[in-house]
Amino acid sequence: VSLADLMPKVDISGQLKADLIKELGDKNWKIRGESLQKVQTIIASAKFIQPSLGELPGALKGRLGDSNKNLIVTTLGIIGSLATAMGSSCSKFCRAFMPGVFGVLADSKPQVRQAAVGCLNAWHAEITLVPFVEQELISNAIATENPNLRIELFTWLEEKLPTAGKLPAELSAIVPHLFSC
Repeated sequence: VSLADLMPKVDISGQLKADLIKELGDKNWKIRGESLQKVQTIIASAKFIQPSLGELPGALKGRLGDSNKNLIVTTLGIIGSLATAMGSSCSKFCRAFMPGVFGVLADSKPQVRQAAVGCLNAWHAEITLVPFVEQELISNAIATENPNLRIELFTWLEEKLPTAGKLPAELSAIVPHLFSC
């Protein structure tokens, strides 16, 4: 049980207005950046939040493929802080965020990949490896034949697996990809 699970939670859905969500997809990178800062402020001021995010997951997922690498790093920080703020109830958003986060591990810039690892660590701290394995998010990510992604993901798994305890049988789905490296 994490601290976030024990604390009263704030419903931030009322602050995630349609215009803010629209700004997250604006063609001007400055407006996208400002809207990401607004989201960060909302989460930081609430500290512990209810898992009611409205359209925010879809909008943030779109920013993981942004042409501006700084905005990708900011988005990864927000996604990580969402996990911390929601506690274990963040697991319901695993499918929405994690494929995109795993995809960022393929980026050519090391600082962007490190931000993705930091985001994964924040999620792992709240929900462990089980949802990543059960939903086959890890095996799907590893199936991508990108050396950066595979190096980062296998390094991350090497760190997390020894303390993972019992994991679902779906973990065996990564074995063929491991041997193909």
